Amino acid sequence: MDVLTPLKTLSLSIQKRHSTVAGLQAFILSACDAIRKYKTSDGPYLREVSGKDSFCDQKLSGNLASFEAVRGKVVDGIQDTLAHRFEDANPEAVKATVIADFNQWPQKESQDEEIQGYGDAYIQQMVSHWRYNLEANDISIHEVEPEWTALKTHIYQDHGNELNLLNWQTVIGKYGSTYPNISALIDLVLSLSPSSTDCERGFSQMKLIKTDIRNKLSNQSLTDLMTIKLEAPDVGEFDPTDSIHLWNKSGKKCRYGVGKGMSEAAQLHVDLGEPSAALLEGTMQEEDSQSVHHMSESDFSDEGDYMEESTTGTILETADI
Repeated sequence: MDVLTPLKTLSLSIQKRHSTVAGLQAFILSACDAIRKYKTSDGPYLREVSGKDSFCDQKLSGNLASFEAVRGKVVDGIQDTLAHRFEDANPEAVKATVIADFNQWPQKESQDEEIQGYGDAYIQQMVSHWRYNLEANDISIHEVEPEWTALKTHIYQDHGNELNLLNWQTVIGKYGSTYPNISALIDLVLSLSPSSTDCERGFSQMKLIKTDIRNKLSNQSLTDLMTIKLEAPDVGEFDPTDSIHLWNKSGKKCRYGVGKGMSEAAQLHVDLGEPSAALLEGTMQEEDSQSVHHMSESDFSDEGDYMEESTTGTILETADI
């Protein structure tokens, strides 16, 4: 039970959406250190049952000598498995990918020398390691380092107080056209998945979307739905304003409550994609009042009157049952 605690922490770290190879390697090393001590010392769970004949109404059996031998083998086996996680990768290149994790960057309050020199050696290592891949994609390897220095300056100036909230999608979207070479290298680093959790997450969502009754979904529709499921922000963080504006401005038919009986000011807001809630509410109230105005007193009688309407909403006749 004691070894499960660091393994649980490691598993949750692996499943994070934006984890990096270098970040995962750091978590593996910390997990190995936490597990190693249980080879010779008892953990909190083991101390609860040590010297007892039963635990949770279950009788305990076995002897201490056999337990110590098995415990050593278990700990050694776990450590050996974790240590070989990235055995085929270049250790220096793996370590260099730490620059993709903003949580590992020096804080803005750090010394200027530390900030100015941060990542330079990592960039050189990655350029040397992936030189062939970069050149094959028309990346100027001689411009990567100068662009890294300039991009780093922009990041600290514009986002230095919120590095832990920053992501590369925002950075590349803002500075990618200005610094294309370093952006391409960062994209390469981010494409190195430290685990298969994203693949497993994708297959899981695909099974939920393309069910037996939706087996006619085209590849494009399935791709769009999976992109929304996997890449869209959480519901609590999603701002629907842009989507509402797009919906109001698109479509050939008039949206419900938009257009009919609307004032010119309200219609102007909708045309601009900026509908006012108060204006829309006023329009709906106006439509409701018009509907009530066209009703006759007999429509509210207690004699069970009913109305027949055409598809255009015009009252054809009122009859008594």
